[in-house]
Order: sequence, then C-alpha cells, then structure tokens
Amino acid sequence: MGVFKKKSRLYYVLDIVVNVVIIVLLAWLIRTYLVSPFHVSGPSMCDTLNKIDGKCVSSYGEYIIVDEFSYQSFFGKEVGSPKAGDVVVFNPPGNEKQYFVKRVIGVPGDKIKIESGYVYKWIDGKFERLDESEYLNSSNLGRTFTPNNETRIYEVPEDKYFVMGDNRNQSTDSRQCFRSAFGSKCNADHENTYVPEDMIRGKAWFVFWPINSMRGLN
Repeated sequence: MGVFKKKSRLYYVLDIVVNVVIIVLLAWLIRTYLVSPFHVSGPSMCDTLNKIDGKCVSSYGEYIIVDEFSYQSFFGKEVGSPKAGDVVVFNPPGNEKQYFVKRVIGVPGDKIKIESGYVYKWIDGKFERLDESEYLNSSNLGRTFTPNNETRIYEVPEDKYFVMGDNRNQSTDSRQCFRSAFGSKCNADHENTYVPEDMIRGKAWFVFWPINSMRGLN
C-alpha cells in the first residue's frame, strides 16, 4: 500500500511537470511562430495607431497583436511576404534590440519617388502618385518630405523594404535611415535606408487594448 501511494505521488508530480513543459512549449511556439503582443510607443503611426480618445499619444499607448505566421519560412518555402500597405513590426537596420512599427510603401524591385510632399511609384513606365488618403490624415496628406525637402528616388533592393510612418511629420523611417542624426547624409543608397526582410517580425493584426479601441488592421 505504501509503495502504491509513493508511485501515485510520483506520477502526480510527473504529470504536473509534463503539463507545465507542454504549456511553456506551446506558449513559446505561439509567440515565436504565430502571434505576439506589441505595445505601440509614440505618435509616428497616428491616426492608424495610438490615437486614443481623439488624441495622438506621444508615449506608450495601444496594444496590438502581431501576426508572425504570415511572414514565416518553413523548409525553404515562404508562407508569405510583406506587401505594400502592410503595417509591420520590425527591428530597424543595425538595431536588433529596438522595435518599430511602420507601413510598407515599397517592396523589393519597386521604384519610389518622393516629390513636393507626395509619394509616387513607378508603374508601367511612369511614376504614378499613390492614393494614401485611406491612411494619412489631413495634416499628413501631401506632406511627405525627405531631408532638405529634395526630390528623391528610392530603388528598393532585393529582400529589402521601404517603410514610412502614417504620421509623416513625426516619423523617423526610411527617409532618415531611421536616425535623424544622419540628416542630409541619408540618401537612397544609404545602407540603413531599407529594412531587410529577415528583420521584419510580423504584420500588425488588430488592436486589443484599450478595449474601446479594439479593431482590425489592414
């Protein structure tokens, strides 16, 4: 009888350990390959993100769920890749500790021009102005500028992306090589202008906090 009780206790402990291991493993798999939470900081994506109670939040604000699965690669085959218009979470070039959230404007092979406050894309042999009215508010529409407000053409390299914040007036992005310190030295050929595909962590899926701001993205 004593041996049976001893075994029962051992099985009970092992059962708990196995269940904890399984839960931890599942949580790791989900967070690494499926979805993960992300706390949005700063005003660079207003009004799309961090506009709470009618005001653009300058510090930490909304929480979003990031879809990591859509951009995964398994056994050499991609599930998918970022598309123009996607809102993505990524590490800026040369900085694996910090996370940014911006909108993809140019994908590999695209030619993007910024001129007189507007964004253009090379389509069928000519530059055509992008319709950004769906995600730029009235304060930003027609006010996309480069350092020194000069016309620039960006030819997006293979496996890299050109991204900008929706709040163009308050966003550090591909236009400034993600660092305002570069100033006029940041140009279309600068090594930090574009985001490598392997630095993109996932696609912003939906806002889950605050509750009264819950909504889908993209």
